[in-house]
Amino acid sequence: MMSDPPLDLPQALASLERKQAEINAMANDIDSLNREIEATHRGLMAIHQDLEVRGIELENARRHLAASEKLAALGSLVSGVAHEVRTPLTIIATNLHVLGRYAAKGTQTGDYARLAECLPYVTGEIDSAIDRVQGLVKGLSRFTRVRSISNECLLDPIVREAVDLYDAVNRSHTRVVVDLRAPDPVVLDKSQVQQIVINLIENAVQASRASDRPVSVRTYADPEGVGVVLEVADRGSGMTTQTQAQMFEPLYTTKVDGTGVGLTIVQRIVREHDATIQCHSEIGVGTTFTIHFPAPRSREVVQRARPKAGAAGLAGHESAA
Repeated sequence: MMSDPPLDLPQALASLERKQAEINAMANDIDSLNREIEATHRGLMAIHQDLEVRGIELENARRHLAASEKLAALGSLVSGVAHEVRTPLTIIATNLHVLGRYAAKGTQTGDYARLAECLPYVTGEIDSAIDRVQGLVKGLSRFTRVRSISNECLLDPIVREAVDLYDAVNRSHTRVVVDLRAPDPVVLDKSQVQQIVINLIENAVQASRASDRPVSVRTYADPEGVGVVLEVADRGSGMTTQTQAQMFEPLYTTKVDGTGVGLTIVQRIVREHDATIQCHSEIGVGTTFTIHFPAPRSREVVQRARPKAGAAGLAGHESAA
């Protein structure tokens, strides 16, 4: 039986010392790495805190900008209302002055013939001015009204009823051709969507008076399968580039008797439905408004993705209502 070779103690001790030195070197490396990690962590924490501060500053700046934009929009709206109201008030004051003058003359001479002669015209002018102010106030009240929208319903019956209502009230010579083929229910507020239809038809009819061509109202399934589409088109004179750029601005109008709130109301209602509105217009060809109403599930996704707070801007027809 073979015996183990004798242990070389000095060599073994030397080997242990080398291993210990390697372990000590590794420990030093680990300590150094830990210090670097701690320094990196402190740096990252400092960056995180800086980002938090900058995020708060950015949020405050965004809110300040949103408030400034809203104040600017409010100032523009108030200025526009004052301008729009001033004209009919001037008409009323002028005609009342005329009536007063003829009444005073009649009192002096006993002859009220001139007063009786001008009375129908003057009262008609005053009534028209009052109607203009009332129309402006009514439009502004609709613009500022906010409703909760939660009912799923079919678009076609709502559009049909709106067209019938428009025809019954206005009795226009311009035909409104209807083609309703929207198959799926979407989340709608009936009265608000009818307001969209009536406002767009009214604009389209006014644009088509010179051509006497029919106005088209269509509904159909969204080609991408994510909702339904409402389309109102005319073959009128079309809009200029400037009109298209300004048509949704409150109180902007190209009509002599327009209030300038019709399309602003349309845009607000469209936004409340998480829908989108597009306008295509060509001079001499006509104008088409296309509104995409999202499917209920798509609308929920849009609402979840929408920021909780933000600026609400006021953002196309040749005769903006």
